[in-house]
Amino acid sequence: MTSFLRKVQWKMAASRRRRAVEETMRWDVKVLGYEMARQMALRLGSATIADRPGAYGLMSKACVQADIESPWFAYWAHRLNVTPVYHRKLWEFCFILQALAEAGALAAGAQAVGFGCGAEPLPSLFAAMGIAVLATDAPAETVAGTGWTESGQYSQSLDALYKPDLCDRPSFDRLVRLRHVDMRRIPDDLGRRFDFTW
Repeated sequence: MTSFLRKVQWKMAASRRRRAVEETMRWDVKVLGYEMARQMALRLGSATIADRPGAYGLMSKACVQADIESPWFAYWAHRLNVTPVYHRKLWEFCFILQALAEAGALAAGAQAVGFGCGAEPLPSLFAAMGIAVLATDAPAETVAGTGWTESGQYSQSLDALYKPDLCDRPSFDRLVRLRHVDMRRIPDDLGRRFDFTW
């Protein structure tokens, strides 16, 4: 065998070894990431749940890990009947609830309007608290072909908003309304008659 052929074979073998090492490293990183997330989720699931939300002085901010590991997050995830997980959307729900609680807005008899509610749980939880809710979502023609309907992210009817584990049906039906609104053109009649919006 010529030295040229041996060099080519050696380089090919080295390349295969390098690819195998890179693939092993990628797999190791995935396994490590999975294991870290699993361990962190176990800690979240074992958090002590307070009997009320408490005050933490929340300000407008981005989602960070410390929030998801906080007592207020655990409290609101519990109220939503959701196992705490590292997920931005769950953080949004819990953050909204905590901010409203700190502002004293979560009182029976309050009036609320939610924009772009989709199929989120907040209208049901608010109704369980005795809060009247006008939930909105985009008009059907706006969402056609966007995938929102197929993925369960769109409220075609009140049924998409009703969460039986959060609110009884009679209270929900009495307190929650749905209206399709183009958020680029919010109607004048939605102004200044609500105690809070989200």
